[in-house]
Amino acid sequence: MEVTEMSSARIFLWCAPRTTSNVFAKSLTAIPGIEVWIEPFQFAQHALNEIQENGEGSIDRPIQYRGNEALFQKAASGMSRFFGSEIIPGRLPYDAVKRSLEKSSSKYVFVKDMGIAMHSDSLREYIPAGFKHAFLIRHPTLAYRSFRNLLCRQLTAVGEISQADADSKFDIRYLEKGPKVADFFLKNHELWKYIRDNVDPNPVVVDSSDLLANPAKILPKFCDAVGLPYSDSLLSWDSSPESYRSWILAGDRVMEQAENFVGTLIKSTGFSPPSELPLRDELTDDVAAVSDSVMSAYEEMYATRIM
Repeated sequence: MEVTEMSSARIFLWCAPRTTSNVFAKSLTAIPGIEVWIEPFQFAQHALNEIQENGEGSIDRPIQYRGNEALFQKAASGMSRFFGSEIIPGRLPYDAVKRSLEKSSSKYVFVKDMGIAMHSDSLREYIPAGFKHAFLIRHPTLAYRSFRNLLCRQLTAVGEISQADADSKFDIRYLEKGPKVADFFLKNHELWKYIRDNVDPNPVVVDSSDLLANPAKILPKFCDAVGLPYSDSLLSWDSSPESYRSWILAGDRVMEQAENFVGTLIKSTGFSPPSELPLRDELTDDVAAVSDSVMSAYEEMYATRIM
């Protein structure tokens, strides 16, 4: 299919963790003139989690960088240990993210972020103006099973838990930092309703299994709905880290150091077939319980997806 020329477009793709959103972003990176941001508000939320953990603030009350430099430097230090890569403090405040996105002069701007990062009215005030909004969803059992496996690998790699604990004791329902994991889906669903009622009456919804099963069908529909140019060049790519280095994150080398998060993605050359839904007895107790608690929210969004 030939490229369809568009004038310009700015898009937010909101999601929950492990919904194949980085694959989506990798595909769109091939669009000439596009600027790709990866989770700027989620990193801002990580910083507020760190600040709250240190007893110095609230995850519901964003604070400006000026006058609070020491807080953000301390938060960045804690985040750097978890991600294994330097985090830049000045990129973490919500207001700094909003300003940077609204100032971008790129022809196309694509922002992949987490709905949980906008889980309250005070945070939603920082949603930048002028963006079309879309949501990427995935069946909860697939997303939460993948999230549990990922987190165990990362926490084991940085020495926060042992492999034995990862295999037998780890439970995603009782993480010490950040929000409850059910909120990954529930707050994304809540944000979808907020966007629909207050910002964009027709937010686009894509289910990741549909995308992976038939990208040549779903991607053109998505691009048309959000104002991006489509060509078949979006369907495959080189297994090279070069294109990821153009992505804008809270640190300049996060992608290079994020083997446990994106190792499979960096080695990929295109969309892989979707995973089969696991049987109930194949799930750990925590994954089964959390998936059950968010299923109705997923199903409501699923009913509005592009097909």
